[in-house]
Amino acid sequence: MGRFFQRKGVRAARKVFRWCRMLVWIVLLVVVGELAYLHLVGLPDFLKRPLLAKIRDRGFQAQFTNARLSWGPSVVIENASFSGTNKSGARLSAGTTEIQLNWDALLHGRVKMDSVEIVSGSALVPVARRYGKTLSLDNVYIKMNVASNDFARFVECTARLRGMRIRVNGEVGNIWSLRNWKLPPRLRAGANHPPENPLESVTNILEQIHFAQNPRLDVHFFANGKDRNTLRGEAMFTARGMETPWGGSGLLEVRLTAAHLLDATNQPAMQVTADADRVTTPWGSGRDISVAASFFPDPKMPLNARLTVSANDLDAAWRSKLGDNRLRAKSVSWDGKASLSTTNFKASAVEGILQVAGADSQWGSAGAFSLKLDARRTNAPAPPDPTWGAWTLVSPYVFSFSLAATNINSPKLQFGDLVLDATWQAPRLAIQKIGARLYHGRLDASAELNVASRETHCLAAADFDPHEAAQWMTPAGQRWISQYTWSNPPAVNADIRMVAPPWTNRPDDWRNAFRSSIQIAGDFRVGPASFRGIEATSANSTVFYTNRTWHLPRLHATRPDGELDLDYTGNEVTHEFDVRFESQLNPDDAIPFLSAAQQKLLLQSHFSTPPAVQGELSGSWRDRQTIAFTGTVAASNFTVRGESIDAFSGKIEYTNQLFTATNVRLVQGSGNLEIPLTSADLISHRIFLTNAQSTLDPGILDRQMGAKTPAFLKVVHFDTPPRVTASGSFILGNPLATDMRFAVQGSNFHWTNLGADKITGNVLWLARDVALTNVTASLYDSGRLNGWLAFDYVPRHGSGFRSEFTVKNISLSLLGRSLSGKNTHVAGKLDGSLILTAPSSSNKQTWTGRGYVNVHDALLWQIKIFGIFSPVLNAIAPGAGDSRAKSATASFTIGNGEVASDNLEVQATAMRLLYRGDITMDKQVKGRVEADLLRNMPLVGGFLSLTLSPLSKIFEYDIKGPMDSPVIKPLYVPKFVMMLLRPFHTLKSILPEAPSDSPPKEAK
Repeated sequence: MGRFFQRKGVRAARKVFRWCRMLVWIVLLVVVGELAYLHLVGLPDFLKRPLLAKIRDRGFQAQFTNARLSWGPSVVIENASFSGTNKSGARLSAGTTEIQLNWDALLHGRVKMDSVEIVSGSALVPVARRYGKTLSLDNVYIKMNVASNDFARFVECTARLRGMRIRVNGEVGNIWSLRNWKLPPRLRAGANHPPENPLESVTNILEQIHFAQNPRLDVHFFANGKDRNTLRGEAMFTARGMETPWGGSGLLEVRLTAAHLLDATNQPAMQVTADADRVTTPWGSGRDISVAASFFPDPKMPLNARLTVSANDLDAAWRSKLGDNRLRAKSVSWDGKASLSTTNFKASAVEGILQVAGADSQWGSAGAFSLKLDARRTNAPAPPDPTWGAWTLVSPYVFSFSLAATNINSPKLQFGDLVLDATWQAPRLAIQKIGARLYHGRLDASAELNVASRETHCLAAADFDPHEAAQWMTPAGQRWISQYTWSNPPAVNADIRMVAPPWTNRPDDWRNAFRSSIQIAGDFRVGPASFRGIEATSANSTVFYTNRTWHLPRLHATRPDGELDLDYTGNEVTHEFDVRFESQLNPDDAIPFLSAAQQKLLLQSHFSTPPAVQGELSGSWRDRQTIAFTGTVAASNFTVRGESIDAFSGKIEYTNQLFTATNVRLVQGSGNLEIPLTSADLISHRIFLTNAQSTLDPGILDRQMGAKTPAFLKVVHFDTPPRVTASGSFILGNPLATDMRFAVQGSNFHWTNLGADKITGNVLWLARDVALTNVTASLYDSGRLNGWLAFDYVPRHGSGFRSEFTVKNISLSLLGRSLSGKNTHVAGKLDGSLILTAPSSSNKQTWTGRGYVNVHDALLWQIKIFGIFSPVLNAIAPGAGDSRAKSATASFTIGNGEVASDNLEVQATAMRLLYRGDITMDKQVKGRVEADLLRNMPLVGGFLSLTLSPLSKIFEYDIKGPMDSPVIKPLYVPKFVMMLLRPFHTLKSILPEAPSDSPPKEAK
């Protein structure tokens, strides 16, 4: 074995081996020394430069204080700072950075990283260039492995941002190709619209958020640098107790997933979900809030998004110009889509459905509420007119929406359900459908608004009860609608047009201009209904409204007792109106519209058949003096204050408070009243009559006027109604204002105990003076009467009168029967005259007058005024007082309560009586009678009378006492002589006489 090692070749080989071993150890020593130098001292510049160049080639710039080689092999860089080559991106600072190198690459003289680990790092991300504002991340730790094919795996990346723990891991293929990524053209901001940095908004938000506990953000992502569409990632944010200026939340979880952010695919590019158990803000609060958003790239749109939101027990409150507002809802949800701008995330298109359940606010409540919206932004060729006002905000959009709600209740309006469909495309807003069930009926409508012209057109049909919606009306409208009642609400159809006031810079009188622009054309119909208590079976009409004027041209109403056709026009500005109507209704229906006095008069009337009335009423509701009426009335078979009227007709006019009636005709039985013209001045209360003619029973005046009937009318009666023509004027209740003229022609006339077969005359009634002129009468057989009579009334002194009458051929028997009320044996004819004046009709002592009487062809002794002479004649010559006295004449005067005559001459058989004396108003006789014996004997009467004249004093008698039984005494003959001259008469006067009912026999 030893000899073997002693061999020369072996020794040479051993020597070579030793040298080789020494060389290896030297090399190893050198290598170890170099590595120790690189590890302890750091990399020399010739090694740093390739490393920095390698990093720069990857798109980054690096600065550090020391870089040393570590075992592995790896390079440890201390206090390094990394940033992008553009010098405007984020900057990463690390206390220690270890780059793991690839052995194989090193053996081939190349530098290649296998992994990078950053410890104790921090990052600054600029968010606002103008102010140098940055977003700072602390405690940054990054562990990234890089495979040979530039596949990088972020094994562990953590950091803290304002107390929030951030953890990131992911994988990136062809990582160094990421620097070639650029935003696609559709995501680049235009020159006129510089991009907004979303990180600035995020930073501003984060600065105002405070967390009760440190939140956590976990991020996982994957991408391939050569394919932008491979980018995808997931993020999970969790926070417990968060407070911000906009509110706070309890447990909040936000999850974000992103994929295909840069290219359009059918898959969502980003999905965000957020769940919070509770959220509280200054504007409200809610529970179980969930938000889910999905974003889809689209080649034609920057970004499409789908958003779903749901919340329970929502309670929102805010303040506005109208005061404090509040909204509560049991649940709220939104499911919709939107197209967003990537620069400012403003929506260019939105569609979705909003659903609310159990909503409640100060405006009202709803059981359920659903809104379907579809809106998109258009590229308007030109900006809208600035006078559009707030409409400019929605002018760039085209949208349609559908609204559905149930059980809507508000302080002024309640809906069972509501449906609304509408579209908008500037300048046109069209509401295709409004359907509502409310107040036991429905409302169906459509409308269209042109914003440019401000014109609105609406079609509506309704059959709900407007009484229950009266809260929406003005006080005047509420008073108007309160006058109506109905069994079923009216059915209304309306076509409405209007021009809205200017959207901006409204003039002072814009309200009047707006109201004047409203135009309505429609109709209504209603079943059993009433107006101010007046019931109708049905009513219908067409309705027009324009220039603030209402027009109902064909209003037709029916009642069980008749019908009404009406044409109404009314201006709500001037309050002028015009009503034309035809009515066959009972006048009692008008009672609610009349004054108390008018109601009392109408209630005293009863119509078995409703009158036919045609008329026109016009004027101003605000000025009753302008109200005018013209019309015709025809009625039959009715009663007024107990008087039955067979027929009535006439034309009535009213204007300027002057009531006029023409061609008035009233029929009662066989009598009628015709008035060509009558009028009443309601200011002066004066009533005018022109040529009124009546054949009615005058007793109607006494029955209607009662205690107010003039005294002379109470004692006037016609068995057959007279023909009366009347003209003039009077004021009821004011006798001083009376100025009437009557022409009377009648038959079978009675005045107290007097009567006439026929009578005519004129009556002049002026104030308190009544004059009967041109009185002519046929009375008492062939008798005639002519004369006049005037009454004068003096207050507190009574009535006086003046009269003058003449009579001819009055039948005394008929006159006696009329005065006494029984048959008499008076015969003969009466002629006479009378002029009588009485300052006071009640005081006969004031009466004065004169007259003349002539009785012929008569039997005078049965007349009281002449019967007092019968005993005188019997005293002169027994039996002479029973002889026939055929005539008597006398003139007389009236004064001091007496009727006096000094030439009463009675022509009896064979003698003549002369009377001088008076008769008082209480029928007391006082006078002297002188007998002219044998004066009337044929041939010798005058001679004998003259012969016996010396004896005439024997036949003078004094008459005193009551007219029925006067005391007769001779003036110049003693009583005992008269007893001797009349023995039988004396005995008769002493002895009682048996009563006898037989009338005395007429003397021959």
